[in-house]
Amino acid sequence: MTVREDRELRLPPRPASVRESRSFVRSVLGSWGLPGLCDDAGLLVSELASNAVVHAGTPLTLTVSWRRGTNRVRVTVHDESTVPPRLRAHDVGATAGRGLQIVTAVADASGVVRTGTGKDVWFELEPDAGTHGRDRAAVPGGSPSMCPRLR
Repeated sequence: MTVREDRELRLPPRPASVRESRSFVRSVLGSWGLPGLCDDAGLLVSELASNAVVHAGTPLTLTVSWRRGTNRVRVTVHDESTVPPRLRAHDVGATAGRGLQIVTAVADASGVVRTGTGKDVWFELEPDAGTHGRDRAAVPGGSPSMCPRLR
């Protein structure tokens, strides 16, 4: 049986919403006892929330879901724009525009779904998957029930 938990937060289209998104995701993961996902999830939600703020310019809704039966955490950023994000090619000196490349490289799965009110851009992480061979469960300075504090 798959048990699913969801937490949701609605934010305005302002730069501070990126930080609030990251803090929300880290707090939820800590409350669920998944500190090994905090760094990756915080990075990835920052990228998706930034895209929503900069490109959509609409309120965004952040949803964190844990499907315990499949042991996957999904983070979704919904905005009210129907324009899908796209991967871009950048030269070496570019200082922005690599968010989707980062999401694709770090997440265990990711995608975009058009909805009746815009789009959902999402990524999934597995607590024991270990992207690039590293063990996500090993978090220096973390406790089993909390995400380590950002410095």
